[in-house]
Amino acid sequence: MNKTKRMIGILVFIVFLSIVGFTLYKWVRFGTIDAAGIFFSFLALSYFFNWLNWGHHEAGGEKDELDRHIETQSAKIGYYVLMILSGLILFISEGTGNFNETL
Repeated sequence: MNKTKRMIGILVFIVFLSIVGFTLYKWVRFGTIDAAGIFFSFLALSYFFNWLNWGHHEAGGEKDELDRHIETQSAKIGYYVLMILSGLILFISEGTGNFNETL
């Protein structure tokens, strides 16, 4: 089971890197920025952060109820902040209609 979780984390990180790499390739080669690439890269990054947070990297130490509550609340806040920042980057920095226009 532990090996499966590790493989899922590695696979998610590879998916994130491939989406970012393809988006950067299209930007450098063709001069276009794809909104879907930005969105899906942030989506894969948020899934990777979710895996990091819920993967038990401390060798199975017992946590009390307060530790679990703090961990859950910080995870929720972190994911909301990540999604809000990705939306702000998408809509404010480039504008909703200017993705394929170059200066």
